[in-house]
Amino acid sequence: MFTSTRFLTEQLGVDTDVAAFFVDRRVPPDNVYWRDRKLYVASGTGYLFIPIIYDILLRVGVDKAILLEEDHVCRMEWVLDSAGKVEFENLSGVGHILTCVKLMEPVVRNEWLWNGLQEYFIIRNGEPTRWLGRAIHPLNRADTFLFSLCDLPMNELLTQAFIPYWYALIAAFLLMDDIVDWDIDKQQGEENAIRFLGEGSEAVRKAIEMLRGDFETLSNINPALGAYFGASLQKQIKKLSNLWR
Repeated sequence: MFTSTRFLTEQLGVDTDVAAFFVDRRVPPDNVYWRDRKLYVASGTGYLFIPIIYDILLRVGVDKAILLEEDHVCRMEWVLDSAGKVEFENLSGVGHILTCVKLMEPVVRNEWLWNGLQEYFIIRNGEPTRWLGRAIHPLNRADTFLFSLCDLPMNELLTQAFIPYWYALIAAFLLMDDIVDWDIDKQQGEENAIRFLGEGSEAVRKAIEMLRGDFETLSNINPALGAYFGASLQKQIKKLSNLWR
């Protein structure tokens, strides 16, 4: 399914230059994350989040030219390539983290985030710190992407301003998916964040309240994005009435 620049800008409030850059970008060759994909911003939240997160970085104050600089974007893509190998080629989680460290260590410009990621992933083995990680571990499964931002010239205050939006966006995607997949995941024994919130309809209600809080956070920086997610949630609630039984 094609994701258009118009959809990103008009529906999700993404900056026009950021939207066009990623929609028009060719799929990186030999990159496992884009395996069998013809479009850079392909269907699926794992691709849609990229222009949105770059728009958020722009909104918190990172220079657009730096965000869209070719070497940085290529490094981001190789971090995702490593993540793809975890899913498709049995690379271990530890191996993925070591790959990210080796890739980014020579070009670190955000020492605060870099040090925080070392503590989070290596010292604490993925247990949340003050700034990184949520209490519901399945919502942290995209956090290695943060390694790809360590080459951006972001100071501590700017990074701390960005992090809540990161977690709000990723939770919006992951928790929405988990609500939709709740019954299937239960049947197949798959990981689902809702299981950490209790059982049955009460757990789903808690998930929805969490999502509404995250949408409010996103609305603070991008009202169009928050409104889009809110409308999407309402549609899902109507479709999945069986979850309330």
